[in-house]
Formats: sequence, structure tokens, C-alpha cells
Amino acid sequence: ISFRHRRDSDMTIFGVQLRPSSLPEIRRQSRLCEKMGFESVWCPDRFVGGPPTTIWAELYTALATTCSATSQVIVGSAATDCLRRHPATVAQAFASLNQLGCGRIALGLGAGEAINLEPFGISAQDLCTRLREAMIVIRKLWSASDSSPANFHGKYYALKNAFLQTGHMTHPIPIYIASFQPRMLALTGELGDGWIPFSLTPYMYQLLLNGSIKQGVERSGRSLVNFEPALVPITMVSNKGEEAKRQVLESSRRYLVLLPSVLKALLPDFSHPGKEYSLSYWLGALSQKQREVLRETASRIPEEIALDTTICGTPGDCIEQICKFAQAGCRHFIFGVRDEASIRLLARNVIPYFRQKEKRIGLRE
Repeated sequence: ISFRHRRDSDMTIFGVQLRPSSLPEIRRQSRLCEKMGFESVWCPDRFVGGPPTTIWAELYTALATTCSATSQVIVGSAATDCLRRHPATVAQAFASLNQLGCGRIALGLGAGEAINLEPFGISAQDLCTRLREAMIVIRKLWSASDSSPANFHGKYYALKNAFLQTGHMTHPIPIYIASFQPRMLALTGELGDGWIPFSLTPYMYQLLLNGSIKQGVERSGRSLVNFEPALVPITMVSNKGEEAKRQVLESSRRYLVLLPSVLKALLPDFSHPGKEYSLSYWLGALSQKQREVLRETASRIPEEIALDTTICGTPGDCIEQICKFAQAGCRHFIFGVRDEASIRLLARNVIPYFRQKEKRIGLRE
């Protein structure tokens, strides 16, 4: 059950993924996004990442802060995993957050990234199977009660006459999955309510959505009408378009290096340095030689392909890029903004174009 069912299926939802920040700053960012007219706000979940000065607030605390600071927007995780927290803990926390947010909570899940697992003694093996079982456990616990407890026996997780005492869940919580690999894409279609990838071109987005994901959705007896394709693109908007593109180029190239399956589909003959330079193995701390390898590999990715995975440039450039992703099937944009100026320009100069278009065809009043 996705938020799509509360809106016309042809409407586009616009949201923001908050920048890693302190809790007071998360509160301020959340209020700004709601004030500027965005419809969803999403919190990332990491132990580490980025420069040493980056602040990663604990996810559940950040989500509670965002819920308390807002009254209308969807509040979600983009994305967490079920390895650093047991699925029962995830189920209990999101059921509780959904009460705080009056039914506005969304659970964004991924398989997990090595940089947030292995340094802390958490296994990064068999991630797809672990996620599949975790989703089953979470959904079973959300629907279980003392009179109808849940049972499950998997390879990694088990339930024996289990239930949570979080009160009756009056608002279903949709689960969005961050996925790129074939098995994960199939899982997304089979068990997910939505999809939240990043670093895809419109071509790759459409290919994956209408391939493995659509097949998985249909195997579960549904259609894509009952599924919400979203996207978390690196985003920077400026009246100085070339400067905005310059600022996101390096990071957009680097993310593609860390997604070798996507990169291979885009550039079949591209020479990749190996699996240690992928999100499944990436540990962040690099030797000088490894930094040079990453930099050299990223520099070989054509600029036009790297920028095609982003929403960047002038407001007009961004409108054009959003239209391409919308034509590819995206219905929920979660902008990974780099600065507050981009939030304001999106709200004032980009999103109104799409709202006016929806009004003209009768989707909005």
C-alpha cells in the first residue's frame, strides 16, 4: 500500500532527502521543506560517510524530529537496513513513528553497505536473502497480535508466536526498496510498495523498472499501477547552470564507479577496477593508491552520462531532466540536494511548472 493510493496515480510527488546534520538542523530543514511545498522528507541512515566533520544523526531520532517538526509531509528513511537493527526493532520503531506522524511514515530499506557494516563486525554476506526475510518478518509483526501471533522460520530470522504491543496500526506503512542488482530488483517488485534507487540515467531507470521490477510485481499478482517508482538523484539547482553541473560531476562519477552493474549496462566495454570498488565491498578508508585508482576510473566516465544521473543546472535544465525521468516511469522525486539554495529554487522555479501542468489536465484543483 503506497502513498500513491492517496493521490491520483498520474500525479508526481516531490520530496527532499535531508542532508546529514545535527538534530536542530534536521528540524530546521524539515520545516523549511514543508513550508516550501514539498510533499515528502526523507532521512538517510549511516554510521559514517563523507568528510570526517559530517554529522550522521541516529535514524529513529532524526525521523521523530522530522515528524514532530512537520504536519503534512510524508516522512521516510532513505534508506536503512535490517542488519544494524533486528527486523523486530525496525517493525516496532516504524509502527511507533507512524503514530507520531499520524500515518505519514514510509520505510525505505536497502540491503546494507559494507562501509556501515564490516568495520562494526556486522556481516555483509548474503544481503538479498537477509533483506527478503527481514521484510517478511516486519510485515508479519505489523499484522500480528496476541490472539494471532506470527510464526516464521528462515535462514537468518525466526518468529515463534511473536507479536508487538505497539497498538493497532490504523495507517499501513509502505516499504520502498533501494536496489540495483537483478536479485534485489526482483525482490523489490515482489515484496516492495515502491523503489528508491539513485545514480541511474533515464534510460537505465526505464530498463530496470520495466524489466526485473515489473516482472516481480506481476509475479505478486499486481501491476505497476499499484507500485510507486521513486528516485533519489544528486541535485543542485543554480541560475549559473554550468557551475552547478561542475559541482556535482565528480560525485556523480564516483557513485557510478560504486555501482558496477549499472556502469556496465551503460558502458559495456568500460574497464572497472574490481568488486572492492562497489557498495557491497566499499569500506571508505582508502590508501593513496586506491584513491588514485578511484579518481582515474571516475575520470573515464563520460561527463554526459554522469550528469544524466543527476538533476542539476538551471531551473530550466532541471525541468527538462525531471521530464525525462517522469517519461521513464518515475512518479516520486526525492531530491538529494547539496544546498539550501537548491531547495528554494526547486520550490519556486521548478515544481510550479509541474503543478500548473497537472492543473491544466485536471489532476489538481
